[in-house]
Parts: sequence; C-alpha cells; structure tokens
Amino acid sequence: STPPPEPPVAPAPPSAPSPATFVRNQWIVDGATGDHGVVDVQVERTMHAAAVYGSKGATIRVSGKCASLQVEGCSRTNVYVESIVGTLQISNCQRVKIFV
Repeated sequence: STPPPEPPVAPAPPSAPSPATFVRNQWIVDGATGDHGVVDVQVERTMHAAAVYGSKGATIRVSGKCASLQVEGCSRTNVYVESIVGTLQISNCQRVKIFV
C-alpha cells in the first residue's frame, strides 16, 4: 500500500516589523504587542533615552546604559533594562513590570 500524502505546509506568517525606532537621541517603542516577541533596543550612547508607548502584552529589553526610560499607556508589559543613568517614569499603565 502507498503511504498517505503529507499534509500541505502552511506558509510562514509574515514577520511584523519592529515597533522600535530611533528618533533624535531617543529609542521609541510604540504599540508593541506579544506578537512581536521580545523587542530588543540596543542603546549605544549614554545620552540616548528610551520610551515605550501603548504596548500590550509585550516584552521589551533595553540593552546598554540609557539616560532615561519613560513607560506610558501600557498594559501587561514587561520591560528589562540593563542600566538607567537618570530617571524612570511610569504613567497611565496597568500591570507593568520593570526589571533593572
């Protein structure tokens, strides 16, 4: 007897573009979700800042030493930060965890 045919392989879903962008000495992560996986932000200079806006169910990892970190309007978001020189500001968030 012949073996049964193999099921068709579904095409891989297109990967979502990274929600992290660099604008004027600041990394901005806008609208990240759990579908993006771990969003990596590599801060190369101490004068650069990082900001996370409107993330839901996301995990964000900030590597390097940043001047400041701002987290605003996020829910169920985990942010891992290697080092912050200045300030950490969290506003209008629910169930957010920051690991320094």
